[in-house]
Amino acid sequence: MWKRSLWYCLTLLLSFGLLGCLKDEDTNFHLKALQIESVSLPESFEVGKIYDIEVKCMLPNGCTYFNGFQVNDPELTERYIAAIGAVYGQSCTEQIEMTTERFRFLVRFDKDYTFKFWSGKDDNGEDIYIEKVVPIQKNIENP
Repeated sequence: MWKRSLWYCLTLLLSFGLLGCLKDEDTNFHLKALQIESVSLPESFEVGKIYDIEVKCMLPNGCTYFNGFQVNDPELTERYIAAIGAVYGQSCTEQIEMTTERFRFLVRFDKDYTFKFWSGKDDNGEDIYIEKVVPIQKNIENP
């Protein structure tokens, strides 16, 4: 009896999983990278502390809303950061707005951190970044 119940449960879970993968035709939004205009970082970090990082980015029209950040870390203390917007609808106002958003950052390593914030593309289609290096504050007791 328990085998039959287990089989029904697994079948039900699999069915819900497959239904969740179907494309919803009513979904009318897409994600896009937002242009970051400026960033506020501390002058230095201390290992083990959490910092609020303030980012000002541009919402290019009335249909775009801030959705979050994408952070890639190709090296131990290097971070590529993009602000992500959700674009809803097709007939939008052309009004450009600036928004200030924040994310929390935990310092785990005792090496200087390099941040590269995506700020758009140049005339050749190459990515442009606002690059900031934040040194680690050395503890006088444990240099």
